[in-house]
Amino acid sequence: MNLKNIDSSLGPYPFENYRSWYALTDFINGQTVERLNPLKGKISAQAELVSMETCLMENEELNATVGCSNSVDREHPIRTRFVDPQGLPIMKIREGYEIRFLAIPQLNANENRVGIDYTDRLERVIRQLNGDWKQLLAEIQFAFACFLIGQVFEGFEQWKRFIHLLCCCPSALGPRSDMFIAFIRVLFFELKECPTDFFVDIVSRDNFLTTTLSMLFANIRDSDTAPPELKKKSMQFKAYLTKEFKWDFECD
Repeated sequence: MNLKNIDSSLGPYPFENYRSWYALTDFINGQTVERLNPLKGKISAQAELVSMETCLMENEELNATVGCSNSVDREHPIRTRFVDPQGLPIMKIREGYEIRFLAIPQLNANENRVGIDYTDRLERVIRQLNGDWKQLLAEIQFAFACFLIGQVFEGFEQWKRFIHLLCCCPSALGPRSDMFIAFIRVLFFELKECPTDFFVDIVSRDNFLTTTLSMLFANIRDSDTAPPELKKKSMQFKAYLTKEFKWDFECD
């Protein structure tokens, strides 16, 4: 392929955005895309949702397994319904259209205090990635890009789950110091794309990031195994966020 001949027929590349885009996606590679991309190959902010009843009707094998049917006849006079505690139908993304994010072990969102250690769960996630922590950061970037560019809310939720997990792993700060140094850099460039009030919960007025990052900064500060470079990067990042966003990271 003669790129010089093709170049004259192409529009100008927006090089003013190249550095930002590279910084937001530098851990993502072909392996990341192949692993996370929906089987149907399309990521959409308006994912196709179907009810559990529809899934039951469309999956004859599942019908046989669970011993129920959604057809109404003499033998089955009542149609199977799946509802949540509020009585609303349970919806799910149609199979093949969901982004194949990693399943992160359950975390208690209400436990936001120094001393919590989810290192065992972090290591479990890294083992799912064949020990490659760079693929963990790649998924964080992929999730954030899906939300930033595609307005995919599940991308934002997965991003938050990863942030919460990584901020609560004090025992990993020494053994995984390279990962945490890279994680701070990834977060730095992502937060440059967000307005200052973006992470504030409208109901509680709590800021998700100040709550979780305060744990990360405190864990790094108090760690006996975190190397000096990680402590330095943490202090610089904390100072930047305090100055730029006026966030308070003092833990109770």
